[in-house]
Amino acid sequence: MSDQKLHERLRKLLALSKSSNPAEAALALEKAQQLMAELGLDADDLELLDIESEDVDALLSTSTVLPLYVAGLIRMVTDTMGVDVVYTPRLGRLHFIGNKAKAEIAGYAYGVLARQLRKERQTFLKGQSKRLKRSTRIGRADQYAEGWVTAARKKVSALAIPEKEKALIEVWKEKNMGDLDTCKHRKAKAVRGKDDAWLNGWRDGQESRLDHGVSGSGAATALGHTRRIGAA
Repeated sequence: MSDQKLHERLRKLLALSKSSNPAEAALALEKAQQLMAELGLDADDLELLDIESEDVDALLSTSTVLPLYVAGLIRMVTDTMGVDVVYTPRLGRLHFIGNKAKAEIAGYAYGVLARQLRKERQTFLKGQSKRLKRSTRIGRADQYAEGWVTAARKKVSALAIPEKEKALIEVWKEKNMGDLDTCKHRKAKAVRGKDDAWLNGWRDGQESRLDHGVSGSGAATALGHTRRIGAA
């Protein structure tokens, strides 16, 4: 049985240990203590059981220096859901870290919004004249994406991470990910037509939607080198 399943079993036993039925509560507590010993957990580790990582494909970029619109979308999701995030460029994975339920929703939300943005950026890019330099077309598409994220961000409210939860997240990252670098990001090029491109993105970003059912994702293995996502 995997550690994740054992942790889930421990959560259920701890919940049962608070049962109003004394016999049931005592038995659950005894089994919980046995499982804690098996997993090598102490009382300080129990609070960390509610902190998990929801690992999802980065989708928009696997660069070590993220485009500003990608960093902005990631930060929008973490601010909205009240979680933290770590990025693994080598695997092209994002790890949304926090309360289990919030981390899962953050992973889902990012996937939905990133696919919307990727599709609309590609549509905008295809609409650019082939007579333009490729760098100009890419620059405009990046400006479009920055405008899209700016508009989408204005539609949501930030959810602060409680201080205790924030401290637990830091402990979890230290135990599971070690030292982290800060991930840099780059702005879109200031190409000709950038203002119109940004404005088109801003208009389309106002139509962004997040209205599908939540679906979990598989966890990444062999994290490799990971990075914090800086504020955008």
